Amino acid sequence: MTVEQSYEGGNRQQLAVIDDVQKRWSEHKIQMMIMKGMAMGTYYPIPFHRAPGDIDCYLFEDYEKGNELAKGFPADVDEGWYKHSQIHYRGQLIENHLFFVHTREGKSSKELNQVMVDVLKDVNYEKIPNTEALLPPPLFNALFLSYHALTHFLEEGMRMKQLLDWAMFLKRDADKIDWLEFYRMCGKYHLRRFVDVATDIAVNLLGVRLSNPSIITKSRYTSKVIHSTLYDKDFVFSSGKGGWSNRWHIVSNLFKYRWKFHQIYEHSIIRQLWFYASGYLFKTE
Repeated sequence: MTVEQSYEGGNRQQLAVIDDVQKRWSEHKIQMMIMKGMAMGTYYPIPFHRAPGDIDCYLFEDYEKGNELAKGFPADVDEGWYKHSQIHYRGQLIENHLFFVHTREGKSSKELNQVMVDVLKDVNYEKIPNTEALLPPPLFNALFLSYHALTHFLEEGMRMKQLLDWAMFLKRDADKIDWLEFYRMCGKYHLRRFVDVATDIAVNLLGVRLSNPSIITKSRYTSKVIHSTLYDKDFVFSSGKGGWSNRWHIVSNLFKYRWKFHQIYEHSIIRQLWFYASGYLFKTE
């Protein structure tokens, strides 16, 4: 079996599950928006050739209702983490998001989450082909893709598919967002340097052509980030471990790659350690 055939098979299985779950939830007036994964696949020339991952969804105001209904599918539902539940159904992992970001990381993170929620209001949603599952609007994708990839970069390192997702997003939707406003948001929430690097990689290494003069396509941090992406192998969440093993691995990576926090995220590791500890102890979401 080729890589393409493996991806196609995995994506077709996910599409069937998305369609199934969406129909079950819609019977109870619940709307489901898909993020990352299958949603990003719609940007690719051949959608089923995008590397599949988990199924990430957002149910707007019906997070808890969706979890309860999923138990009757029947599905195994784990509500043990604050950011999203994990729904195991028909061999797929569905992450039902309550929050889009790590809201335990201070006031700024809570504000960013609310910005993303507000972006989803009064939207004329497109849908994943052959389903009624909703696709996010361009500005949401710009914010969520940036934040999500940056978080992986800081905690364990990125995979190339996250940079490819950004490139595919730029190729199709770059002219659908207000870049001055987007950059203002990025500056406020410490995403800007990472966005500039990802855009530099998309344009100058992956060949995406952009015509908007407002878009910055160069960063002095690009070579360092791409080297880390290709050669650093400190993945946490695919290690097969969990619990305290993962927590210690994240903290170890924080010190090992402290330059990422200082140079890209523009925050100190002491600040980050405080958020890890206080968030876990006091449930500050």
